[in-house]
Amino acid sequence: MNFLFILLNLINCYRINEMINLKYKIKELHSKTDCKTFYELLGISELSSGEKIYKSYKSLLKTPSPYPSLTNKEYRDLVITAYKILKNDKVKYDMLLKDKIYYLDESIELTIPKLVWVIFSVILVILTDFIICLIRSINNKNNKKHLPEMVIKKIFRKLKIVK
Repeated sequence: MNFLFILLNLINCYRINEMINLKYKIKELHSKTDCKTFYELLGISELSSGEKIYKSYKSLLKTPSPYPSLTNKEYRDLVITAYKILKNDKVKYDMLLKDKIYYLDESIELTIPKLVWVIFSVILVILTDFIICLIRSINNKNNKKHLPEMVIKKIFRKLKIVK
């Protein structure tokens, strides 16, 4: 049961991390250009098809940067980012634009190494608890009424499945 809970939390952390990365890329767009959305950067509407997005992406890669604050390479990278987001995460991006959903600030962003440390800490706590329980049961071997019992065993006894 605990494993399932941990797994669901990891999946949720990963999804939140994806949204944080998306929000960071939107902030990057706003700080470097006067465009409000990646659609505006590519010069397309929100209802554009994947083919139209691709055509606009290809044509913008060939043009020089129209923004004085961006070099041609930075502009090209921003166009590539816009295309990747609209190609892979269009639904999430539209959800962010439409509903104005904002998750955690990127200063608390859960990167993979931080997530590994969180998982390691949780596993360490669970193992420590198990070892303490095991040591107590070994120490109380002679006194059987103080042995720790599993919750499931107690439930089975109440249901008269196990004696």
